Amino acid sequence: MTPDVHAQNYPQGNAPHAGIDPSKIIGVVRRRGPIFVAIIALLLIAAYGLTTTQPKTYTASTSLQLDARQVAVLNKSSSEVLSRVPLEASAIATEVAVLQSPDMARRVAKSIDLSAFPKLKNSRRPLEDILASSVEVARVGQSYILRIEATTTDPKLSQLIAQQYADTYVQKQVQDKVDASQAAVNFLDSRLSLLRDQAQSDDRALQEYKIANNLMSMEGVTLAEQQVSTLSQQVATAGADLSEARARRDTALSRIRADQDVVEGFQIESDVIRTLRSRRAETATELARLQSNYGPKHPSVIRAETQLREIDGQIQSERNRVVANLDAQVRAAEERYNSLARSRSSASGQVYTNSAAGVQVSELQRKADASRTIYENFLNRSREISAQFGIDQPEVRVIAEAEVPRAPSGPSLKLNMAMALLLGLLISGGYVGVSEILDQTYRSGREITEELGLKNLTSVPLISLEKGQSKAAVLTHVLDQPYSLYTESIRSLRTQIRLASRSNPVKVVAMTSALPQEGKTLMSLSLARAMAMNGANVLLIDADMRRLSLTKNVGITPQYGLQDVLAQKVGLADSIVVDKVSGADMILVPRKRQLSTEVFTNSLFERALDNLKPAYDYIIIDTAPVLALSDIRIIGQLADAVVMVVRWNKTPKDAVLLAKEIIEDSGSNLLGVCLNQVDTKSAGYHSYGDTIHYFKDLKQYWSEPNA
Repeated sequence: MTPDVHAQNYPQGNAPHAGIDPSKIIGVVRRRGPIFVAIIALLLIAAYGLTTTQPKTYTASTSLQLDARQVAVLNKSSSEVLSRVPLEASAIATEVAVLQSPDMARRVAKSIDLSAFPKLKNSRRPLEDILASSVEVARVGQSYILRIEATTTDPKLSQLIAQQYADTYVQKQVQDKVDASQAAVNFLDSRLSLLRDQAQSDDRALQEYKIANNLMSMEGVTLAEQQVSTLSQQVATAGADLSEARARRDTALSRIRADQDVVEGFQIESDVIRTLRSRRAETATELARLQSNYGPKHPSVIRAETQLREIDGQIQSERNRVVANLDAQVRAAEERYNSLARSRSSASGQVYTNSAAGVQVSELQRKADASRTIYENFLNRSREISAQFGIDQPEVRVIAEAEVPRAPSGPSLKLNMAMALLLGLLISGGYVGVSEILDQTYRSGREITEELGLKNLTSVPLISLEKGQSKAAVLTHVLDQPYSLYTESIRSLRTQIRLASRSNPVKVVAMTSALPQEGKTLMSLSLARAMAMNGANVLLIDADMRRLSLTKNVGITPQYGLQDVLAQKVGLADSIVVDKVSGADMILVPRKRQLSTEVFTNSLFERALDNLKPAYDYIIIDTAPVLALSDIRIIGQLADAVVMVVRWNKTPKDAVLLAKEIIEDSGSNLLGVCLNQVDTKSAGYHSYGDTIHYFKDLKQYWSEPNA
């Protein structure tokens, strides 16, 4: 067999096909496809069976329109108890919830006659539970339409339930309004008497306080304020009269001094002064005549002069009397003015006192006004709501009556099959994803190359025993079946080791594995026999001191073994036995020896290998698993190359990676990996794009030449 096509030493993480590899996807599909399809098929069959065995159901529907427009019989803005439905998304969702509520189901249950539906009558479930589970309410798009759907096994029952839900909902809205109005009226009536008494009490307290503090008023003005206003007017008038009286008096005095007629200045009617002035004029005229006729000393003249002087005295007396009268008027005006000023001052003091008490009056006034306003509002509201009885209308109306369905609505075979298909895709997809995540094993040489950065030296198939063959035939398969795929794989490994010798001589090869039961011992034996059959001088050493797998499988019981050589009890030649079927030399382990775990720490083992190298072309060492014992850390350093065997689709990737790190950390030359026990029947589904994928196509090259 040719080396694996992916047996190139790419650095880990830099392999070809980085990222999404279509071949890996195809491999997953081929590998998991049967289970994927089986899961979907089972669900489809189950869905078909359940759908065809379920009873048919019938769906009836009715439609409601939420409508806030109302007939304005009364002023709705002031008399409406329950506000109209606000046409918002949240409000419509609330109405949907009300229609689907248990209370609505109980209301509808009371209106259904069970005698026409014996199944409902004999059902153990409460009728409201049956109704609630059979009804669906949904908003139609973004409109104000609500669709009510009832689904049962009886078409008439479905129609009845849908219609009853619609009618009951409309009746419920009307009844809710009536109940709310009645409750509001009862509440308002119960409060009216209390509010009336409170308003009267507050008014009474206000009036009593006004009376007690002389704050009675007319047209918003108190009596004290009215009195101050009147007195102020009277004081002003009295002041004017006083000024006028003083002016008359002063004018009269000035005219008297000027010997002017006072009476004419003030237009005062005085018969005495007029008479005296007339007499004086006559007397003066007579005096002038007498003086001219008789001279100044004539008795008539003297008598006339005396008479004139008397008249002047009388005039002066009359003037003095007028002035005295004016003085009396001034004094009277002053007294009246002062009296009015004092009265106004007293009234002003009362107004100031009333202003201080007005703060409390304002508080009492506000309290009385508030009580009166509340009482009037309650009274008006009670009258308006009372007048509203009998004309309340619902904000919803039925726009489509429910009809008896003519055809069944379910179960829908197409819908159930589609859902089963979708569920199958989800379940099978999840199964495939989880399986791939949990299945962390190597199934192709490409994975080894890309993830470990190591050569896949060869992919060795699982040996299938034919009928009648014993398990011992596996040990000699490489000899008995020289043209088989297994033998060709071993020869491919031999070729890889030979090619590796071009750069660095490879004579000592350590065969190991990460875990037990990976087939490294059989591969070591097959490799040694294949090399021997090809004419090479080969030595096979059993270094698995715990399990003695090689010693047990070859069926040879040696007298001496490796421990005897290292203990210097015998020489190398005494411990070597010959494989009769292939001619290869072997150093085995006697089963009766007590095995030591410190054999390989002795420098004698290295010396023994140095002594054996000249005598053999190849020395194959079957070692213990890497994760079981630490032998490989020492043996690997002494070997020219280490070959790690990995069991196909079995060995965990974490174990292989850990074993690789241990081998490399010890300084050993890890030549590559052998993918062992590959199942050729299913490998094509697991290893798309890899050499393993083409095992079946190359089968004709691995048969007898004349077959």
